[in-house]
Amino acid sequence: MTTLIGVNTSATDTALTDGTTFGVNNQHYDHSGNVWVYVKASAAFTLGDCVGIRPTGRATPLTLTLAKTAIRRVGFAQVATAADSYAWVQIHGTINSVRVAIDCEPKVSLYPTATAGVLDDATASVIVHGVCIDTSATAAGAFAGNASFPTLTRGANLSQI
Repeated sequence: MTTLIGVNTSATDTALTDGTTFGVNNQHYDHSGNVWVYVKASAAFTLGDCVGIRPTGRATPLTLTLAKTAIRRVGFAQVATAADSYAWVQIHGTINSVRVAIDCEPKVSLYPTATAGVLDDATASVIVHGVCIDTSATAAGAFAGNASFPTLTRGANLSQI
């Protein structure tokens, strides 16, 4: 486990400082056992957005179309972030904010939607394994949930679930 000194998971940076403390794709384990990864935003994040993380450390709010590409990891923005800024996104643990569509049910599989950063329980051709919300979503918005190193399963592989 790596606990980095000087990490503020609720802050964003407009520039990568000197890169000696931490850089993109660095992971941080906080005092509660949550795991975070440092990314550069390819597009702005809203609080609770599900983001797709490329091997380069660039992250973009996840859509169904983007989920069908070479996305390697999935995380959740716990702070609003401007495009081309740096931020920590959560990839494991108790998550305060997961953006979901209206009427999304708790403790069920979630899928990307056409809306950037928003997940839903309506079946799609890609599933986000390892994440759920804790309560029913009576309106579209951000809800508390849990994640365990979420991954994507695409197309034909869904029949193996």
